[in-house]
Amino acid sequence: ASNENFWTFKHKPGNKASDEETLSIVKNAIRHNSALMQYEYKPSEKDATITGNWKFIISNIKEGDYIFLRGDTKIHAVGKVIKPRKNADVVLNVLDIISNKDHGGFISGKYYGVIHFEDADIFYEDLSDGENGWGQRIDVEKWMYFNPKGIEAKSEIFYEERSHFIVAKKLKKNIGIDFINQLKEQFMSKEVELLKSNKNIILTGSPGTGKTYLAKQIALKLIFDKDSEDLLSEKEKDQYKVQYKFVQFHPSYDYTDFVEGLRPMHKEESSEIGFQLKNGIFMSFCKDAMKAWEKDISKDDGEKRKFVFVIDEINRGEISKIFGELFFSIDPDYRGEKGKVITQYANLRKKSKKAFYVPENVYIIGTMNDIDRSVESFDFAMRRRFTWIEITAEESAKNMELTDESMNRMLGLNAEIDKIDGLNSAYHIGAAYFLKLNEYNNNYKKLWDYHLEPLLKEYMRGMPDIDEKIKVLNAAYIQTETND
Repeated sequence: ASNENFWTFKHKPGNKASDEETLSIVKNAIRHNSALMQYEYKPSEKDATITGNWKFIISNIKEGDYIFLRGDTKIHAVGKVIKPRKNADVVLNVLDIISNKDHGGFISGKYYGVIHFEDADIFYEDLSDGENGWGQRIDVEKWMYFNPKGIEAKSEIFYEERSHFIVAKKLKKNIGIDFINQLKEQFMSKEVELLKSNKNIILTGSPGTGKTYLAKQIALKLIFDKDSEDLLSEKEKDQYKVQYKFVQFHPSYDYTDFVEGLRPMHKEESSEIGFQLKNGIFMSFCKDAMKAWEKDISKDDGEKRKFVFVIDEINRGEISKIFGELFFSIDPDYRGEKGKVITQYANLRKKSKKAFYVPENVYIIGTMNDIDRSVESFDFAMRRRFTWIEITAEESAKNMELTDESMNRMLGLNAEIDKIDGLNSAYHIGAAYFLKLNEYNNNYKKLWDYHLEPLLKEYMRGMPDIDEKIKVLNAAYIQTETND
């Protein structure tokens, strides 16, 4: 049986802090892969708050324990305690600090970077903006399953013991395991799970359902277990530039852009223009992924880095020509060397580099609108290599957290769209349109006049009695109207 313990660390900047301020502190800890135990140390003769917390952590929390990051009462993420990831700039002694409160004054005012205590597995880093603030820190390998809404964890029946001033609390083991499962269930959406198991997915749905935004979120979750770029550390941001790529297909996009092709080049020794074989964006991406896979596979305990390639508007390009012989290689059953193919320009490469394959750590996300005229031309051979996921307007409203009024208007309008011959759920209005209300000071009439009515007229072009149909749709849209 494993002997790790489960702890919660409270992150709240003062009793009067708002939820927004608390979440900001939580996000800061996530960016730095750490648990901050104290935000400001103001020693006094009567009571040095930090001392009790120090002693508790020294004697209780060890490497490999699980740490839950909480604000006031809600848990937001979980990670594992580790040793420092870099060498300490300064080595001090905890007991010296406790016995000599004048040592260094406010420590962050004297020392910068990481401070390691030789007699304790706790570490410091100046993470504050102010002169006197500083963070007492436990390093975390990485925070997993971040949830800004959080899981309620206020009840004392969840805990076995707690530290001085209740900064750290020890959870009962079964409760800790249950919280991990809850966070994972909330964080790991069906789309992430399907991408993990199938390698290739296509997000499809009506306009405005946030498919492109969702694709980026899925990529972040798969690569880093985080759902916002704001939560990435500087190192992770650099990794993201390599492990994530985005491209948008269009009618003139072709094989030479995507896989490989000849590109004009100027010969320096003369004024002549020649041609050079260049990798396309997908081949270059796959070669980066291959190098990472070879490094990761050699590590016994190394987690395999994941590379995510997003193709927006995938149906707007001529799929057969763009992918060429890679139809075979992107198949989930033929990833890796068993899916090797000879590409069209392979004869221009060295013999050892003629064959190409899509490595196992590459995942592909496509997005497309169901009603796009080019959907019917989507290659059937390509269709069966992807798992198709429909994003409905109602799902998009939940993802984007629309107000009740916007939700009611959207649902009422979409219900009326379903009643029109020739239209169906593929023509629904997605939640992203209602985000435009921010541009119009929450004026629903302007949203209708400038965005929704023109789109609906385009949907119904060529139908009889368009004006009458528009009146009916508008009546459904304004059924919950207040004062625009």
